[in-house]
Amino acid sequence: MAKTQKPTCLAIVVCESVVDDLRTRQKCILNTIGNILAHRQPPIQIDRLTAYMALTNGHGKQPLRVFLVQVGIEEKPCFEIKGEVRFDSPLDIQEVVFDWRQIVLPSLGHYAIKLEVNGEVIAERRIEVILDAPPTRNQNEKGT
Repeated sequence: MAKTQKPTCLAIVVCESVVDDLRTRQKCILNTIGNILAHRQPPIQIDRLTAYMALTNGHGKQPLRVFLVQVGIEEKPCFEIKGEVRFDSPLDIQEVVFDWRQIVLPSLGHYAIKLEVNGEVIAERRIEVILDAPPTRNQNEKGT
C-alpha cells in the first residue's frame, strides 16, 4: 500500500471564534490569542478556545487530530478533538475550525496546540498562559 502524502499546514490561528459569512463563503477570525491571561492561580478554566487551520497539498480523505499539551509535559493532552479533511486535488486549500468549551489548564506556562494527520504531527502553535497581575497602586493613581 502506498503511503499517503501528508498535507501542508499553511496556518494555525488561535482565537475566540470563527464566523462563516454565508454570503461570501469566507471565514472571519475574531479576537486572535497569543497569550491567555489567567485572573487567578491554577487550575485555569477557559470558557472557549477556537483554532482555525488552513491545509493544502493533501490527497483524498485524511484523519485529523488536534490536541493541546503542556510543553515539556506531553503525556496526557488537556483536550483533543478528531475529525477529517477531504482534498479533491493537492491544490485545494481546506479550512478547518476546531472549537472547544470549558477547558481546564492545570498550570501557568507554555502550551502547544498540535495538528496530527494520519498519526503524525505536522504543525503546532504555541501559546502561553500567564497570571494577570493586578495593577499596582502607582498605576491606579496615574489613571485618575
